[in-house]
Amino acid sequence: MVNLHGSGATPAVQEEQASRMDATADAHGFLVVYPQGARRTGSGFAWNIPGTPTWSASGPDDVAFIRQLVATVSAERCVAPDRVYGTGFSGGARMVSQLACEVDPPFAAVAAVGGLRAPSPCRAGPVPVLAIHGTADAQNPYAGHGQPYWTYGVPEAARRWAVHNGCGRTATVRTEAPGVTETAFHGCRGSADVELYSVLGKGHQWPPAHPGGFAPNEVIWRFFAAHRRR
Repeated sequence: MVNLHGSGATPAVQEEQASRMDATADAHGFLVVYPQGARRTGSGFAWNIPGTPTWSASGPDDVAFIRQLVATVSAERCVAPDRVYGTGFSGGARMVSQLACEVDPPFAAVAAVGGLRAPSPCRAGPVPVLAIHGTADAQNPYAGHGQPYWTYGVPEAARRWAVHNGCGRTATVRTEAPGVTETAFHGCRGSADVELYSVLGKGHQWPPAHPGGFAPNEVIWRFFAAHRRR
């Protein structure tokens, strides 16, 4: 699992304070990698995301960087090529959204926390997509109408992914835990499901797990474990 930090953070923050994915990796026996984005002077953005207003032609090629990272770690640790996944928070979530749309995407499935986008054009085939987002997020507003890179909302992003993946037109909605609603699109091409977990009243954060309640990391791993590259 490649786990990308947000623009205002570092791999250490993503590991120890934001996602805290190490404990989940230990419990389920998977590798997790936290790469460092090269924050560009004057921009404040950690990842150079193609096709967005924050992209810079003179900036780093982060698509190539992540591809090389996946290739290197996979070779060194004998990683199954059909079981490489990507997740990230905020700017890292926007980056994994873009990577999912690249020709021959490096991930079998992605999970975007606080930053799902639906890039257009999307040159990839169907890709399983999961999103987790707080409804009170002021940085990347749940309903959209934010920064130039954030003009549409998270439910619309999920809907666009459902269209891209050829899912059924009607979503199923259920309560995952108190204050958390799951909106899911199934019947997709290649079993590329789209799931959105809306966390009522939460802001711009990777929601913490609560005993007997919503456990974001477990939800993400459950989703990834159910999908392999086809």
